[in-house]
Amino acid sequence: MIELILELLKEHQITEYLIQENSAESAELFFVRKKLDMHREKKVTDWTVTVYREFQEEKENAVRRMKGASSVGIYSGMTRKEIERALLGAWESALYVKNPYYELPKGAAAELAVVESSLNECSLTEAAVSMAKALYASDTGEDAFINSSEIFAQLERRRILSSGGVDVSYEKRTVNGEFVVQCREPQDVEMFHSFRYDGLDTDSLTKRAEEALRLIRLRSAAVWAPVKGSYTVLMTNPDVGDIFRYYLNRASSSMIYPGYSSYAVGTQVQGESAAGDRLSVELKADVPYSGEGIRMKDRALLTDGRLETIWGGSRFAYYLGIEPTGEYAGIRVESGDRSVDDLIAGAIKEDGACLEVVSFSSFEMDPMSGHFGGEIRLALLHEKEGVTPVTGGSVSGLIMEAHKAMYLSSERRKNGRYDGPKAVLFKGISVAGNEV
Repeated sequence: MIELILELLKEHQITEYLIQENSAESAELFFVRKKLDMHREKKVTDWTVTVYREFQEEKENAVRRMKGASSVGIYSGMTRKEIERALLGAWESALYVKNPYYELPKGAAAELAVVESSLNECSLTEAAVSMAKALYASDTGEDAFINSSEIFAQLERRRILSSGGVDVSYEKRTVNGEFVVQCREPQDVEMFHSFRYDGLDTDSLTKRAEEALRLIRLRSAAVWAPVKGSYTVLMTNPDVGDIFRYYLNRASSSMIYPGYSSYAVGTQVQGESAAGDRLSVELKADVPYSGEGIRMKDRALLTDGRLETIWGGSRFAYYLGIEPTGEYAGIRVESGDRSVDDLIAGAIKEDGACLEVVSFSSFEMDPMSGHFGGEIRLALLHEKEGVTPVTGGSVSGLIMEAHKAMYLSSERRKNGRYDGPKAVLFKGISVAGNEV
């Protein structure tokens, strides 16, 4: 297929392009309770072609050099005529995308890069079965149980080819899925959980399921929402990673160049006088090459709260005059020096209470405004008198204020593209709830 695409591009004198060949294999298991309901295997390949078109635009008595780009999907069932029509449509559309001129990455051919993983040592089906056994290892009770699950073991292969000489490829295996836990007494409630691992991390998934079953029992016992007010809030839910993605997003060249973010290398993102823990965050290259074929590597994003790296693809890097790094999704955040129990005990001593949010119905972290929050699915109100499970109400805060007194747990969580503290504590967070 790539040979045909290259032939058509040459035939129509389209000289600047980027081709991505995406192949995916998967073994998929679907369970109802502990019974396997379906085992499915898939294998698909498709292609994405981006064409670039240079032109000039006259504006305010000046001629500006411009570059447009347009992408189109190509599928194995398409005929030569259909592919040709799609490419010519993209070529025409690129004329109406009026971006200032920029240069694409140059490169060369390289051998296939295989991402190291324990998943490489077994078949996709074997990996899915192993993770299923790990998930259900702790499902031994009658009052609380896993009522359904989906597990996907996947192999991704990608080849990236460009007119700039890039011809690289890689393959990577992952396992991901979701499961729903249920408790019928004293209330019949359910909670949804998702997971993603780059390795055969059966122990982590078993612990994740154990925690989910413990929490669903607490959720079943929760009746009231917390009293509205200002709280010291400890987030121990899987959404903790989304808090730190605020800094990842704000440091992207696509946010900085248009002025949506004021970050610059050397910026103290938490402010010079912030109390609490200073953030040290590393950008993790979870694939060997970016979508443009840029070689990816781990980089320091923040060191003690100071910005080290502005990251992004070729276009906005060219505008800013910096090195294009490729696009990052994975982060590793350094831990704090206090345990979750110590953070809770300290909050009770200093503030009288601590609201530990262990599950949101949904959580939002707005990279533009810095507002974060969500509706409380389950929280634990820690007071001197004891612990009370609560549900309902919502948490809301502004990260630019909250991170001035932010504390990170020593315990860690690793799930998908986040590797960092299990918990983060903020002071003075607004909680909507009961009047009394």
